Amino acid sequence: MADKSRDGTRCRGLLGLRRVLAEDGGAAPVGVTLPELTPHPEDVVAALAEHDVTVDLS
Repeated sequence: MADKSRDGTRCRGLLGLRRVLAEDGGAAPVGVTLPELTPHPEDVVAALAEHDVTVDLS
């Protein structure tokens, strides 16, 4: 059985790295940044789904 909290942590790390490297469609950030500071928040749910992370918006 997979540890879902670890999977979520790994996914957040990957999305954070993509943000720092400007691979998420935005300009590279200057200084400290966080994954949730993405310039394209409308793409976050789809990016999480690509990594089998389920988001419940209810």
